[in-house]
Order: sequence, then C-alpha cells, then structure tokens
Amino acid sequence: MVHHAHIEDEQRIILSVFGGVSNGSGGKRAGFRSLLELAYNWSEDLRFGSEVLIPFSNTGFDSNHYGIGDIELWPIKYAFVSEKETILTGILTLGLPTGSESKGVRRG
Repeated sequence: MVHHAHIEDEQRIILSVFGGVSNGSGGKRAGFRSLLELAYNWSEDLRFGSEVLIPFSNTGFDSNHYGIGDIELWPIKYAFVSEKETILTGILTLGLPTGSESKGVRRG
C-alpha cells in the first residue's frame, strides 16, 4: 500500500462519499468511507515519524451497518532519502483486526 512517503506532523479526517456500494442483495446504494489520520514527526530533519490510521464507514453489507474498520499502526516510518524531488521511505506496519466481520467492514 502506498499512502504517502513524506514524514509529517498532521492530524486530519478524509471523507469519501460515493455510489455503487453493494447492498447485499444484488443492488447498489450510496456509501461513505472516512479515515482519521494521526501523523507525528519525531525528528527535526523530518526523517523519523509514526502514524495511526483509523477507518470508519458504512460500506459493509447493509447501509445500517456503520463501524470502525481495521486500524493500521505505523510505529516506525523512516525516510532514507528525503530530498526535494526524491523521497524513499521505509515503514513498519501493524494491522489491528478491529473491523467487524459480521458488518463487512473488516479487510480480512
């Protein structure tokens, strides 16, 4: 997965609204996905950081099912190269299976 390579200090909510989500019985419905992103920079030279990504959506099996998806922890994010036009970053990723399988908001 490529999210973004640069190290940053930002906290934001990303919201996507779209149609075409399966309603579980062969039809389509509208749905949304949101992502709470908590990113922290641990060094002054912007080479070392961490992130937590918490998804929330109603894109599961039914429009009445809202829930938190699987949480991603990026405890170590290090920029090996951090130049103006070139960035090379390595990330240690841990996934927490917090999404509900019965609601369909789990990645698996």
